[in-house]
Amino acid sequence: MTAPDSTPVGIAESEELGRGVFSRRDAQAAERGQVRLTVFLERRGVREISVDRLTLAPSGEAVAIADAVAAGREGNRSFYGWAVLSASEVASVGCAVVATPYQGNPYHADIVLPESATDEWEQRQYALELASRARWLGRPE
Repeated sequence: MTAPDSTPVGIAESEELGRGVFSRRDAQAAERGQVRLTVFLERRGVREISVDRLTLAPSGEAVAIADAVAAGREGNRSFYGWAVLSASEVASVGCAVVATPYQGNPYHADIVLPESATDEWEQRQYALELASRARWLGRPE
């Protein structure tokens, strides 16, 4: 993956962030207008939720990155699209967004839940809030 050396570290409030969807069931629900909370749910105790900076990533490159993520997952996973929210919508829930680029995905960021979100119930509440604000962006053809 090639990205400009000047990929911004700071994330603007208007920046669009996409949570990759790799479950057919989650994708079908999102296509019908309901992003499920499971899309934004991580393992118990994990406060970082991986997202892609869609405002910065060229569409074809973002899909290639998501396909690589799907190929690295257990089982026969496919990439279906993204649940998208702006950085300001993430902030309105009480979460932060931090740029966390890595080799293979210079457009990576994390939604970071508050330090207090350590138990499963609280993580589910944040996932529900994020999902209720998200809109579906299907995999580009």
